[in-house]
Amino acid sequence: MCEFSPRHRRFYALYFKDDSEKTEVAIGDSISEVLGNIQAQTGRPFLDFQFREISRSEFESLSPLGEDLLFNEGYKASSGEKAR
Repeated sequence: MCEFSPRHRRFYALYFKDDSEKTEVAIGDSISEVLGNIQAQTGRPFLDFQFREISRSEFESLSPLGEDLLFNEGYKASSGEKAR
């Protein structure tokens, strides 16, 4: 039986494809879970998002409380537009 070491966990950041700044709107260690959660929060289809792999230290800096999901409050949940 193969077990994954916590040392080798992968972390991902999601952002909107049309965001030139690539501001993270969600992070986590499961692309499908994070994408499902952010789709439910924003109502946007999965094709509106892109992801990139991030390091453990970047994950921890983006999520200081160790949460599995971080929704960037700079976006309106209904449209995905940056809030002013």
